[in-house]
Amino acid sequence: NGVGGGAAALVAVSELLLQGSHPPFALAFPSVFSIVIGSVSFAGSLIAFAKLQALMTGTPLTYPGQQ
Repeated sequence: NGVGGGAAALVAVSELLLQGSHPPFALAFPSVFSIVIGSVSFAGSLIAFAKLQALMTGTPLTYPGQQ
């Protein structure tokens, strides 16, 4: 799912680049939506992989003064 999301984001970026500097709203809105959703899916997949391979700890990041 993550790689498919990344691929969808790349296809949407390429479509936006092909349209030039002022793409129509009917193309721009779905493309940007696909880029955001695909990127989030790909990033989540990378984080899950890193946690499963013990490359990343599961402990939360806390700041001083945080409750």
